Amino acid sequence: MPGPITARCRVPPFNNSRRTTPASGKSSCSYEGRRKEGGTRWRRDEQKRDGERVMSSAENQIPLERVEKELFETQLQLEAKCKELEGLRSCHDRRAKRMQALQASQTLLEEQLRTYTSTETKSSSCTQWEETGKRKATPAKDLRHENSTAVWNELAAYREKCQQLETHLQEIEEERDTLQAKCLRSESCVAELRTQLEHGRNDLERKLSAIAKAEEASVSVSVHSRQLKLKVKDLESTVSKLKQEKTKLISQHSCSERELYRLREEAAKMQAQIMSLTHRKKLEQLQTFSKGTMTDEGGSCRYDSSIDSATQVESRDANTRSVGVSPIKLPVGKTRERFTEGVSCNNDSSSISVTDSGTQAGAPDTVSTGVSPIKPPPRQTRENSTQTSASAERRIPERQLLRSHRRTHSEGDSMFYRKRAKDALKRVNKISKELRDMSLPVKDTAERGTKSANPSEGEESAPEIKPQSIGCRCKIVERMVNTGKHMPGAQKCAFQQHVKTLQKHIRALRQQLISAGTARQCLTQRLEEERREGGKARAEVKELNVRLQGMKTVVQSLQSEVHRLQDSNQQLQQRLTSLSETKRGRTDSDWKRIESEKRALSEKCSVLTESVRSIEERVQQKTCELTDTQERLVRLERDVRQKRQLLDNQRDKLKTLTQQAEDNQAKVQSMEREVNTLKEFLDHSRHKVDTLQMQLTREKEDKTKALKLLSSCQRELSHTVSNSSADD
Repeated sequence: MPGPITARCRVPPFNNSRRTTPASGKSSCSYEGRRKEGGTRWRRDEQKRDGERVMSSAENQIPLERVEKELFETQLQLEAKCKELEGLRSCHDRRAKRMQALQASQTLLEEQLRTYTSTETKSSSCTQWEETGKRKATPAKDLRHENSTAVWNELAAYREKCQQLETHLQEIEEERDTLQAKCLRSESCVAELRTQLEHGRNDLERKLSAIAKAEEASVSVSVHSRQLKLKVKDLESTVSKLKQEKTKLISQHSCSERELYRLREEAAKMQAQIMSLTHRKKLEQLQTFSKGTMTDEGGSCRYDSSIDSATQVESRDANTRSVGVSPIKLPVGKTRERFTEGVSCNNDSSSISVTDSGTQAGAPDTVSTGVSPIKPPPRQTRENSTQTSASAERRIPERQLLRSHRRTHSEGDSMFYRKRAKDALKRVNKISKELRDMSLPVKDTAERGTKSANPSEGEESAPEIKPQSIGCRCKIVERMVNTGKHMPGAQKCAFQQHVKTLQKHIRALRQQLISAGTARQCLTQRLEEERREGGKARAEVKELNVRLQGMKTVVQSLQSEVHRLQDSNQQLQQRLTSLSETKRGRTDSDWKRIESEKRALSEKCSVLTESVRSIEERVQQKTCELTDTQERLVRLERDVRQKRQLLDNQRDKLKTLTQQAEDNQAKVQSMEREVNTLKEFLDHSRHKVDTLQMQLTREKEDKTKALKLLSSCQRELSHTVSNSSADD
C-alpha cells in the first residue's frame, strides 16, 4: 500500500481540524505539519520566482505585447495549478474519510470483541473462530434452523469475506487516489514543459529574426564602407595632387626667398654707395659755401651749383629705382649700430627702406620707386654762412668716422644679412612645424616667377627647406612672397573656402568610417551573443528532451497501473459472481445489503473505468503533443542548419566579392596607367602630325612656287626660241 502524499506536490495548507480524531491525532498532526512546511516552501519559491521575474522585466524592459503574452501564460498555469490543487484536495478528503471509517470500524470491532468475550469462554470462542476461518460453505439443509451453529458460522465467514472485500476496496481507492495525484502532477509538468517549449520556440524565432536583421545590417554596412572607401580614395588622390602643388609652392617660395636675399644685399650695397655720394656732395657744398662770397650773386651761384649737384645725384641714383630702394638722408655722425636699427624688411612689400629713428620724424616721405632729390639751400645772410662754416669746421673730425664706416661697411653688411637670413629661416621652420601639426593641404593657384640667380661666392647660401616640412597657408605665402608674385585676393578667398570645405568633408568621412566600424563591431558582438544564446537554447532543448523521456516512463508506469486495476476489477467481478451464487441460502435483508454493496462496487468500478479511460485519452493527447513538439524541434533544427549554411555561403560570397573588388581595383589602376601612357602617346603623335602637316604645307607652297618658276622659265624659253627663229 503506498504511503501518504508528501509536500512535494506543493499543496498549500488548509484547515483540517474537523477531520482529526483522538485515536489518530498524532498521525494527522504530522501530516498537517508536513503540508504546512510544503505550503511555506511553495510560497517562498513563488515569491522568489516573482522577484526574479520583476527584476528581469525591469532590466530587459519587455514590451507590452510580450508582457500580455506572459500574463496569459501565467493565467493558464494558474488554472492548471488550481485544478491540480482541487484534485489533490479531493484525494485528501477521500483518504480522510477512509481513515475515519477505519477508526469507526476499529472501535466497533473492539466493542464486539469485549461483548463476545463476556458472553462465552475463551476456548469455545477461539475454536469456533478458528473453525469458521477454515470451514467451507455449509449446505442449505443445515441452515434451516436459525439458531443453529452452522448459521452463525456461515454469517461469520460471510462477515470475514465482506471485511476482506472492504479492505481490498480501500486499497483500490487508495491506489486510485495516488494515481490521480500522479496524473495531476504529470499534467502540471506537461503544461510547464509545453510553456517552456513555447518560450524556447519564441526565443529561437526572435534570435533568427535578429540574425537576419544583423545580416542585412552587415550587408548595408559593407556597401556603405565600400562607398566610403571610394570617397576616401578620391580624397586621397585630391590630397596627393594638393601635396604636389604644395611642393611646387614651397620650391617657388624658396626661390623667392633667395631672390629677396640677393636683392637685399644689392640694396644695401646701393645704399652704401648713395650714402658715400651724398656725403661727398655735402662736403663739396660746404667747401663752396666757405669759399664763396656773401653777395647775392654768390648766393645765386651756390644755388645753381647745389641744383647741379642734386641733378647729378639724381642721374647717378636713377639706376637704383629698378631695384626698388628709397634712400633717405642720414646724418654724418651715425654709427653702424644706429644704422642697423633703422633697417626694416617687410614681407608684404618688395621695397627696402633704411630709416633713422632719430632724424626721420621731421623728414618728408620719400617715393618708394626713386631717390629723393636734395633740396637747394635758401639764400642766407652772412651770419648763416658763418654758422655753416663753423659747423663744417666742427664736422671735419667726422670724416674719419665716415672713412672707418666705409671700411667696415661691406663686412658688416654681409654678417648682418646672414643673421637676418638665418632668423627668417628659423621663423619659416617654426611655421612649418605648426602647419605640419595642422596638416592642411594647399592648392597651387598659379606658377609664378622665374628662377633666381645663385648667391655670391663670398657669402653663405641659404639652407634648403624640405617641401614636406612646410605647410603653405595663404597668409604665410602673402607674408613671405613678394607683392608682384603672390595670389590675388579673390583667388585667395576661393582657395581658403575650398580648403575648408575639403577639411570638413574629410572629417565627416572619418566620422562616418568610425561610426561604421563601431556599428560593425556591435553587429559582430550581437551575432556572437545570439550564437551563445542559440547554444544555450540547444542545451535547454536537450534538457527538455530528457524530461520528455522521463514523462514517457511515467506514462508507461501509469498505463501498467491501469492494466493492473483492470485485472483487479475482473477479479472483483469474479468474486461478486461467486457471492451471487451463495445468495440463495441467505435472508432478504442480507441479499438486499449485498445487492446494494454490489451496486456501489459496480458504480465505483464504472467510475474507475471512466477515470482510466480519461487518463488514457489524456496520455494519448500528451503523446501526440510530444510527437508534434519533437517534429517541430526537428524542423527548427533543420531550419537553423539551413540558415547556418546560408550564412556560410554568404560569407564565402562576400569574401569572393571583396577579392574580386580588389582585383578590379588593381585592374582599374593598371588600365588608368595604360590610358595615361596612351594619352601621352596620342599627344606626342598629335604634335608629330601637326609638325608634319606644317612641313607638308611648306613643301606644297615650295612646290607651287617651283611650278610657277618652271612655267615662267618655259615661257621665256619659248619666247627666246621664237625670237631666235624670227632672227634666223
